[in-house]
Amino acid sequence: MNFKSYAKSYQNTICLELDRVKALLERCGNPDSKLEIVHVAGTNGKGSVCSFICEGLAFDGKKCGRFSSPELFDVTDTISINSQSITSAELDSLYEYLAPLCSEVEAQCGKPPSQFEINFAAALCYFANQGCTHAVIECGMGGLGDATNAIGDSAVSVITNVSLDHEAYLGSTVPEIAANKCAIFKKSSSVFIADQSSDVIDTARALAGDRPFRVVELLPSLPPDGMHQVVELGNESARLSLAGIHQRTNASLAAAVLSHMGAGVECIKYALEHARNRARLERIDDNVYFDGAHNPDAIMSLVHTINQADIKGKIIFAAGFMADKDYKRALGFLDKLNSRNFEIYTTPVLSNPRSESAGALAECARSLGFRAKEFDNIRAALEKAKANADTVFVIGSLYMYKEVMI
Repeated sequence: MNFKSYAKSYQNTICLELDRVKALLERCGNPDSKLEIVHVAGTNGKGSVCSFICEGLAFDGKKCGRFSSPELFDVTDTISINSQSITSAELDSLYEYLAPLCSEVEAQCGKPPSQFEINFAAALCYFANQGCTHAVIECGMGGLGDATNAIGDSAVSVITNVSLDHEAYLGSTVPEIAANKCAIFKKSSSVFIADQSSDVIDTARALAGDRPFRVVELLPSLPPDGMHQVVELGNESARLSLAGIHQRTNASLAAAVLSHMGAGVECIKYALEHARNRARLERIDDNVYFDGAHNPDAIMSLVHTINQADIKGKIIFAAGFMADKDYKRALGFLDKLNSRNFEIYTTPVLSNPRSESAGALAECARSLGFRAKEFDNIRAALEKAKANADTVFVIGSLYMYKEVMI
C-alpha cells in the first residue's frame, strides 16, 4: 500500500502513544507553535463545542483551523479553515511532504506513525502554511495518549461532559477517565469545564493546579423551539442552531471560551445561531434525524430532547453500534421516553469491522422489553422506517452517516 492510501485508510488499531507523532511534528518544524490553540476533550459534546467556537472566531475576523474526528465521508472532512474543508489536492500535497518524514520516524521509533497521527500532523502543517492565527483541536480518544496531545502548548483547554466510554483504554471509573482527558492541560492553558458531577470537577481542579480554572454555568434558558434550545445572552436571546437539550451545555462552554478570547455578545450570538455540526441530531429528511449517539449519556440526552419537544406519533430508531460500546445500557435509556409508541430497527455498520451484528442488537433490544426488527443495512432499515413511522431517528455509530447519505 502506498503512503497516500495508507494515510487515508481506516485505522484498525488504537494507538495511544505520543513518541511517533511528537517526532513527526518536530520534523515538520512544530507547526503548532505558530497557532493559538483551543484544545477540546470530553466524552460527548466535543464536536459541538468546537463548531460553536470556530463559528465565533471566524465571525470575529480570525483565520481559524479546525481538526475533528471521526471523518464522515473522507479525511478532508476532518481538516478545515473557517468551515472550508481542505481539498483533496491540498491534502495530497501534504502527504508528499510528510511521506519521507514518516519514514524517518519509523526508522527512529520502530513503527510508522498511525493514520490519525499523519492526518493530525497534516492539519497543523496546513493551518500554519495557510496563515491561520488560531486552531480548534478536538481530541480523538481520551487525552493523555491522544495524538492531539503532542502539541507543545495551548491557550485554552476545554473539558466537556465526561462519562463512561472507552473504558478498556481510558479507565474503569469516571474519575479515571476524567484524569485521562485532563492530561491535555498545558503550561499556558486556561481551563474551562462544563458543570457536571463533583468527582469530575474535583479531578479537573486538582490537575489544573494554578492554571486559571472555570466551571461554566449554564446560560439562562427560554422556552425551547421544538428540539432547539433558546438561551439568554444579556439582553439578547439566541436559538441554538444545533438541536438537542444537551446543546445548552455545549453552547454555554463555547460562549465562555469566546468571551475569554475577546468576543462580544454579537459574535457569540452569531456563533450560537449559525454553527453547524453534521450527524449530531441533524435533520436529514422530513421527520428523519441522524444522531451519532453511541454511548449511554448521548442516548439519555436524546431521550430528554424528545420528551421536552413532546414529539407525537410513532417513533422508529434505526440503530447500529460498534461491538465494543455499552449499547445495552444505552438502549435501556429508551425506556425513559414518555411515549411507548416506538420500535427499534437494528442494522450492522457495514463500513466498520468493529460493528455489532443486527441480530445481537435486536436480541439486546428485545431483552429490554422493546420491539425490534433486523435489517441487512441502514438504507433498508431507513426505507422501512420512513414508511412506518411519524418520526425516525438514526442512532449509534457516526460511521453510519456515510452509509445513509451516499
